[in-house]
Amino acid sequence: MNKIRALTVVMIFFSLLNVVSAQTLSIQPASQDVYPGGTQVSIDIDISSISGLYGFQFDIANNTNGVGYDSHSEGSFLDESGTVGTFCVTPDFSTSDLARNYACTRQQAATGVSGSGTLASFTLTSGLTLGPVTLTLQNTKLSDINSQPITHSANPGQIVVRFCTPPQTQACGSNVGECQEGTRSCVLYDWDPNCVGEVGPTAELCDGLDNNCNTETDEDWPELGNTCTGGGLGECASSGTIVCNTAQDGTECNAVPGTPSNETCVMNIGNTPEDEDCDGDDDEYIGDTDCSCEVDILDLSFIGTNFGNTGAPGIDGDLNLDGEVDIFDLVTVGSNFATQYTGENWNGYNYC
Repeated sequence: MNKIRALTVVMIFFSLLNVVSAQTLSIQPASQDVYPGGTQVSIDIDISSISGLYGFQFDIANNTNGVGYDSHSEGSFLDESGTVGTFCVTPDFSTSDLARNYACTRQQAATGVSGSGTLASFTLTSGLTLGPVTLTLQNTKLSDINSQPITHSANPGQIVVRFCTPPQTQACGSNVGECQEGTRSCVLYDWDPNCVGEVGPTAELCDGLDNNCNTETDEDWPELGNTCTGGGLGECASSGTIVCNTAQDGTECNAVPGTPSNETCVMNIGNTPEDEDCDGDDDEYIGDTDCSCEVDILDLSFIGTNFGNTGAPGIDGDLNLDGEVDIFDLVTVGSNFATQYTGENWNGYNYC
């Protein structure tokens, strides 16, 4: 029987101990995330499993100078939702990281209040340094109606200032032009500066692509697409288009040169000499007006016979195509007199 009584006493003792230890003052929510530049942060100071509470007092401190206390209000627990009167001492907010000496008591109530509820609410500034900010309840005092302390514990709270929460990810970079977006991960409280998989802009090349990702293509070469002439001299010259060169650092004309052919003798009877062998000379039979492969008296006579004639360029004897047979044509024959031409043909026949 004595053993049973002893066991009963022990059980009652531990039961009472659990009741006492359950009387807890705490910051709620125990942890919350906030974002720099966001709205104010709200916290409640709650009491749980209390018995006979008539008054309380506490300070709220934090571990950073970045937290400011903006306002506070009394909770509904102590005055039982307005059924009894209360008197509260305004907390001291003069120190940015401390709300000091907040206290409230019931008035004229016959008993204290029991149970769980909110004693007070506070708003804090959210423009904080990234990372966790620990809020602690200090100098906590709970009193019954007889001004006797009530044993209790006090739990801290935490505000985590972050731009993101793992395992969040976000797109980074650009999909403009040749650029490709990558992925950025959340590391602790902020976005990792590394953009994994991103293809960034490069120097602009002449390649038909937007390498520098500015929505423009080959903007350094505005001449692209223009008509151009190239490929060679004389009859080998051809038309083409300005395109990017093979090195992709400039442009070139894509005109394909013609194939040189044997120079043709033109007897200058209204025909225009042409540079068929593409060497830069319009007609290598200079002064040979009759295509005899030699500049001789017959050529001088031909010019003399037509001397003074005028008309369209290329009339008989007009070797320089200025529309008149004159001294310039006569000098052409005279200066090339006795010249013989070999290896040439005219209309497919070799006259030399």
